[in-house]
Amino acid sequence: MRVLNKLNLRDLLFIDIETARLFDNFSDCPEEYKASWLYKIRHTSELSSIDMSPEALWASKAALYAEFAKVICISIGAVKDDEEVTLKSYYGDNESAILKEFGSVADKLTAKRLLCGHAIKGFDIPFLMRRFIVNQIPIPEAFDVGHLKPWEVNIIDTLDLWKGTSWGSASLMNISVALGCPSPKQDMEGSATSEVYYAGDMDSIVKYCEGDVTAVVNMIKKFKYV
Repeated sequence: MRVLNKLNLRDLLFIDIETARLFDNFSDCPEEYKASWLYKIRHTSELSSIDMSPEALWASKAALYAEFAKVICISIGAVKDDEEVTLKSYYGDNESAILKEFGSVADKLTAKRLLCGHAIKGFDIPFLMRRFIVNQIPIPEAFDVGHLKPWEVNIIDTLDLWKGTSWGSASLMNISVALGCPSPKQDMEGSATSEVYYAGDMDSIVKYCEGDVTAVVNMIKKFKYV
């Protein structure tokens, strides 16, 4: 973990997001979204290979794609001098308001800190970038990575650190348990986020998102042997 040797925990801004499908049920989608989803299924191998109806696939997978889902929670964490972790969450039903509020402070928060999270290079960062564009809100500099080559993205991703040169992947829960850290998936799992959201339980989603941020902080501590 030599990449972490030069970094202090206070040099990192830990982040995690939660997303929900734009419409609870496929039948609720406007016709253009229905057509777009059916096209997505036909032309995406990871979806076309699943033996599910379009309605079931929507319920199961739509929250993973920025074209069909929205950001409902952004949680960030920072480590203070006394090693205390300070958490802050931006959340609610109005995605534009969430992104505007977070975007107004994002550049300041990342001016002297590197973004850090689990699988954020492949999911959280590009998802946020796309939703900023959809909502026509300026993209904070640290999230404006669409023009960069993979090795130019200056982000600490714990999935990359754990994988090394392996092709294999591992979940935040799997690594946390292996390292002897508390599992962040005790009360709910990410796959249930849309259902929990449409049931009106935003508090559980915020708690879950902040739990993932805390889990990444614990993981980095283990990686740094502290």
